[in-house]
Amino acid sequence: MITNGTRLIPQMGEGLAAAGLDFLWVSLDGAFQESYRDVRLGDHLPQIIQSLEWFQASGKEKPALGIAFVLMKRNAADLPALLALCEELKVDSFFITHAEAYHESMVEEILYREEVSRGSHPPMNQAGNFGEVEVDIKALLAEEYPFKVTGSLAATTEPACPFVDRSAVVVRWDGAVSPCLPLLYGHSTFTPFWKRKSVPYHVGTIQQKTVGEHWRDLEYRSLRERLRERSFSPCVSCRDCWLSNENLQDCMGYEHPTCGGCLWLEGFIQCP
Repeated sequence: MITNGTRLIPQMGEGLAAAGLDFLWVSLDGAFQESYRDVRLGDHLPQIIQSLEWFQASGKEKPALGIAFVLMKRNAADLPALLALCEELKVDSFFITHAEAYHESMVEEILYREEVSRGSHPPMNQAGNFGEVEVDIKALLAEEYPFKVTGSLAATTEPACPFVDRSAVVVRWDGAVSPCLPLLYGHSTFTPFWKRKSVPYHVGTIQQKTVGEHWRDLEYRSLRERLRERSFSPCVSCRDCWLSNENLQDCMGYEHPTCGGCLWLEGFIQCP
C-alpha cells in the first residue's frame, strides 16, 4: 500500500497487519514543513511524522515501512535531512525517483538532463547531470544506511518495464483494462528535451472478460513478450523522427502501443 500518511493513526498498524498487509509506503516529498507544503499543498508534515513514530512503536506485528521520495529541484536540498529522518524512524526502505512532468510548467522542476549523442550516451536513469542543486545526490545515495535504498536513481540493473516485471494489470474506474498506468489514460509527457503524446491503450474491459481471460489473450501476451525482449524503437535515445512524438507507430513497424519513448520503461520513473 502507498499512502500520504495523513490517516495513519496509532491503531492503524495492528489493523493493517490483521488485514494481511506486508509493506506500507508513505510518500514524503519534503523533510521540512515549508518544502513539504510547497509540494503537497498542505501543513500535514508534523502530523505525519508523529503518526510514523506511533506506527513504528505500535508493536512487532505490523507491516514493514518505507518512505517514497519524488526528487525535484524544489525539494532536492531536503534529501540529507530526509535520509536522516528515515534513519531516526528506523524505516526498512527508502525509495527515490525522478518526477514526470505532465505539464510544461513542471519541466523546470526536473533534475535530469541528457546531452543528445545518439548511441553513445548512458541510459537515462544513469545520467549524471542533475542541474544546479545544493546537494551531491549521487554521493548521498552511495552512502551506507541501515535501510535499503531503491528506486530509479539507485538502479544498478538494466531498465525494464516495471509493470511486465511485476505481472501487473491496471483496471480503470469504468472497467477498462490496461497493461500499465501510462497507457490507462491519454496524456502528454514533457522533459527538457522532448514532448511526447501517449494515446491510451486498453486490452478490453472487465465487463467483457475477466482479468485472467484478458491476461491470457494472445495479443496481450505478445505485447508482454515484446517488452521483455525490448523489441521496439529506441525513441528515448533517438528522437530523430516525428514518430517518436507519440506512441501510435514506430520506425521498426510496430503499431500502438509503441513503448520505446516511455520513461517508465527506461527506468527513469518508478513506483514502489
